Amino acid sequence: MSQPLSVEQPPVMELIRARRQRMHLSYDRAGQMVPGGLSGTRWRNLEDGYRTVRGVRFAESAPAVTLAGMAYVVGVLPAELHAHGCHDAAGELLALTSDRARDDGAVLAEAAQMAGVARGLSARQRKVLESEIAADLRRIREQG
Repeated sequence: MSQPLSVEQPPVMELIRARRQRMHLSYDRAGQMVPGGLSGTRWRNLEDGYRTVRGVRFAESAPAVTLAGMAYVVGVLPAELHAHGCHDAAGELLALTSDRARDDGAVLAEAAQMAGVARGLSARQRKVLESEIAADLRRIREQG
């Protein structure tokens, strides 16, 4: 039988893991938060830098778009990805962050418009309603 391959965790994944753990996110929950979704097992494999098949380890690395999604979830900045030599992923993260900010602005505007229809609310109640509508709209858009 083959000896397991010794595979080291990529330094950028050490950063991803530290941030995920600091946020108290499980692999599954973190994977669900990636735009487009990622299984908890896939997240763990990428974070570890390997996957195991029948007792043999195979090196595993994240494509730029997947790494950007993981970084987005745990709050890693494009500059940090650049510092780890992940230039393509940094570009993907910058695009993802810009898209999300633009989408969020649209969501907030739509929520304010929808909440504006309700009459007889105090300013505080209207803000709470806007917040709840925005959260629902984000969830709906995330699910497709």
